[in-house]
Amino acid sequence: MLEFSGEPGNIVALTASVLFFCFRSNNAITFTGSLPLIENKFMKKKIQIASWPRRSHYEYFRTFDCPMFSITSPVRVDALYRYAKREGVSFFILCLFVLLKALNRVPQLRQRVEEGEVWEYESVNALVPVLAADGEFTQILVEYRMELPDFLEHAVPLVQAAKLAPAQANPCHRADIAVFSCLPWIPFTQVASAYRVFRDQYFPLIHWGKVEEDVSGRMVMPVAIQANHVLVDGVHVGRFYGILEELCGNQFS
Repeated sequence: MLEFSGEPGNIVALTASVLFFCFRSNNAITFTGSLPLIENKFMKKKIQIASWPRRSHYEYFRTFDCPMFSITSPVRVDALYRYAKREGVSFFILCLFVLLKALNRVPQLRQRVEEGEVWEYESVNALVPVLAADGEFTQILVEYRMELPDFLEHAVPLVQAAKLAPAQANPCHRADIAVFSCLPWIPFTQVASAYRVFRDQYFPLIHWGKVEEDVSGRMVMPVAIQANHVLVDGVHVGRFYGILEELCGNQFS
């Protein structure tokens, strides 16, 4: 049985850690704060733990001091890279688009634990650092858009503005996000992130790195994902990589 929280035009359940003010406007909830303005209906459904097939795994991994795990795998990006060059589109923004889209297609990567309850968000957005003009980084919140033209229209101005503005950390404590970070200088084989806490961090962290040619002449890019085992297993991460490979190939070939 699933319980929904939130209707268009109504303020929905917010955790105490959310650092944004919200108000209703045109049947959507608008959040304002130190990050750029973003609209989000904050739709989510409650998972009934008592009848949840994953209950025993959930309870088991909740006892771990550090339930986070990390997987890194190379992803073929020939078609994606050629598309960026051909169309004059930022490869950074294209990567963010396919990574965020792949993540949103795996329900377990949209699940969060809030005050002892498990919720599954209809969609999650991206918190991503952008290299600013002063050489430091500004974190921006980029909304999920299913179609590339809509995503580009939304994301490109945000990224351009962040590049020109003074760097700001812009911490975000919303639950409906995943954290993304690009390391274009490094063809890494493993990533370990800094954590404020281990037990109660449920949003995934995704890194992507330097594109290189492999021994077969294919363009590959390392992608690392860190997730909480309370909600996510290796099979779910495998689905993420499978969807990502499909998006990088089929949509841009």
